[in-house]
Amino acid sequence: MVLSQIKCLAAFSGFSQPKKLFDFCIKVVTKTMGEQGSSPGESLPMDKNQQPVILRPNCALTTSNLDVFWRSLHGAINDEFSREILVDLQQVEFIDSAAAVVLSQGTKLAESHGKRLGCCGINSQVRMVLELTQMEQFVRIFKDEAEFFAQASRLLAA
Repeated sequence: MVLSQIKCLAAFSGFSQPKKLFDFCIKVVTKTMGEQGSSPGESLPMDKNQQPVILRPNCALTTSNLDVFWRSLHGAINDEFSREILVDLQQVEFIDSAAAVVLSQGTKLAESHGKRLGCCGINSQVRMVLELTQMEQFVRIFKDEAEFFAQASRLLAA
């Protein structure tokens, strides 16, 4: 598995009060053809030129950092070699309503490019925001990576 850090940004917020350093990192994992999937013995059936991408934000997704998250998500969707994009929210404790909308827009953008975007590792607070904003109907939610890739395998086999 290839692991690379796609974005690290230190952004400053606040005007009249002391500025706070905000760290935001997204890790991207790509799985290559023939490489083992998330569960033992599972190989990913895909075109040799296509790789699934996993985005792993490691902080709350809020209005203050959504531009970085959107650029990373948009880049993964527009990448000609990715057909499956998974946003792993396991390390994200909170999202605001703007982040819920971004996840929904990302799903629609992926579909318009003939790709599939899903989210996994969602905690109860994130799920609650998705439900309150009624965005859960637009965002595909999976328990974990294994479930996402198992469904991808079934869709490709059909």
